[in-house]
Amino acid sequence: MREVGAALLCLMMLAGGLPTAGVQSIPMPSISNTIYMNGDWIVNDTQVRENETIVLTGNLTIQNGGDLTLKNVTMMMNSSATIEYRIEVLAGGRIGMFDSDGDNTTTSDASRTLRNNPNYGYFFQARDSSSIEIRNSEITTCGRNSGFWDKEGLYIATDDAVIDRCRLADNEHLPTTLGFGIILYGSDATVSNCTIEWNYCGIMSGYWSNGTIVDNLIKNNKAYGIHVDGGSSPPNDKDSNPYIARNKILNTGRNNYTAVPIQINEGSCPRITNNIIINYTEDAIYCGEQCQAIIENNYIDSQGGNYGIVGSSSRNVYVKNCTIVDNTVKEHFWAGTMWFHVINCTFNQSKIWLEGISIPPSIDVGWHLNLRVDDQVGNPVPGATVHITDNANGTYNKTFIADADGRVRSVELIEYNLTKNGTTRYTSHRLDVSCDGHFPSTLDVVMNESKSITITLEKIPVPAEANLTLSPGWNLISLPVLQPKLNGTAITCADDLATATGCTMLSKWNASGQAYINYIAGFNLPTDPENFAIGEDDGIFVWWDGSGAVTFNVTGYEPGPRSVHLQPGWNIVGYNRLTEGNAETDWAGQVSCGGLDDICWYDGKTFVHYIFPGTEMALLPTRGYFVWSDNETWLDY
Repeated sequence: MREVGAALLCLMMLAGGLPTAGVQSIPMPSISNTIYMNGDWIVNDTQVRENETIVLTGNLTIQNGGDLTLKNVTMMMNSSATIEYRIEVLAGGRIGMFDSDGDNTTTSDASRTLRNNPNYGYFFQARDSSSIEIRNSEITTCGRNSGFWDKEGLYIATDDAVIDRCRLADNEHLPTTLGFGIILYGSDATVSNCTIEWNYCGIMSGYWSNGTIVDNLIKNNKAYGIHVDGGSSPPNDKDSNPYIARNKILNTGRNNYTAVPIQINEGSCPRITNNIIINYTEDAIYCGEQCQAIIENNYIDSQGGNYGIVGSSSRNVYVKNCTIVDNTVKEHFWAGTMWFHVINCTFNQSKIWLEGISIPPSIDVGWHLNLRVDDQVGNPVPGATVHITDNANGTYNKTFIADADGRVRSVELIEYNLTKNGTTRYTSHRLDVSCDGHFPSTLDVVMNESKSITITLEKIPVPAEANLTLSPGWNLISLPVLQPKLNGTAITCADDLATATGCTMLSKWNASGQAYINYIAGFNLPTDPENFAIGEDDGIFVWWDGSGAVTFNVTGYEPGPRSVHLQPGWNIVGYNRLTEGNAETDWAGQVSCGGLDDICWYDGKTFVHYIFPGTEMALLPTRGYFVWSDNETWLDY
């Protein structure tokens, strides 16, 4: 039996169960002792310094065999007009910066480095084959505009590097500086759970860097949030291919400065997934010369009509399952050949724009078919013949037979190749769907309106209701109706549910990232990214502060047959039925869900497991359930 308790460990940190957020609170130092050091500090042995401020007029060099650990230490580098001092870790040396207790939620015992002289910065350099570990600490006012990567911010050229739960900020601190938060130079470092702000560029990744950049808050940077640079022109032998996931990149660009949250250049091939990009002044993601990228499951909102994703002389850029709001997917073509593939994306007040010079560029726009055939009463029609015809250019004409649930899914991708010369706007395509006279008969897919490219046809709704009871503490719930309302409030997001129930804390499990998204009423704003959407099949944790149980009436429409997309690992699924079900026969016993062997309910105190095959466990309306799947699959019931 798998430990659900481990998956929920972070859930039990605040008020008996608040999940930790992707970006943690930032620790600030509390120092009790000040030491002034003049001259270079050379470390060639093992040293540990704790609970002090060091004002260093000189260089700190950690040599081969040297190991320096700083706990609750503030290092103030006292540079001047004649010399800029550096912290340098040479090959074979190690530096560690930590707080005193290893608890990032305590804010008074962190380590940090900063300048002592307000007019002059310092350098922080971890050379190739060195070791650097910085946790729960702060690096500020580091580097300057020098033309050399190792002098423009925290410079990391080693693979043995972890930067976790830190603040890297204010590195654009002089009028002449560019200022980078972190520079990865041929480094496979991990940068996670950090706040990176008020720099010229948040993170620069180049020269063979294939690191991991995850769960960071990157905000208020002037020109770039993350800049991925191969470091040379074609043949691009210095490509940088980092994994960039679950970051929040906000407010990129200040004082009308042209700014790009994620820029990819010179043959690099990153994977960019599950990021939230909001408010910027130019392009959300720019794919430059010879780059390739997989861009999937990202939410992009310019809040002003700027471009969402742009390609310029790129190669095979795949944009999958993204939501693109108030902006454009654009191929801005200048030279060479470029392929742009847009698959299963949602366009909200956005459009696809294609323009070219010389050789025509190419954008493929496509989606996988996913529909259900219903009769006029709303019941599925097994075995129905479904004809799909493209009325935009007549290139797609297929016939399908609905399965036992009346559902049609196409494995193949329905694509349109939009190769054109000159400047052309593409605004709409239409598919005609004929279902032997059953409902419905046509569907429009429009690129520049609030409609999704993913095709889903559902039945005529039938009114329904259910009673939701909350007990004091954490409750794992679902809303087992479509278009749910509580006390007259439509429930579409965390803030709606908090307002309708009075719950103070809500948490949703992100199965793709195997992590929680958290919303705290009165702390988070409805406009915050933490105000997660509540889908029809979601199980949600809510915290009820009351002294006793309370019951709410949930109104909406009958859910009908469900088809839930499961990711490998734990999923939290809402039981979307109005009558009692059975864990084995309704869920675990499905042949199509091979690998679905553990279903678990949380009763407020303990976890109640059903292991397939095993004893019976009821599935009840308004409950959410942990579901373990070994594979990516579909749960149909």
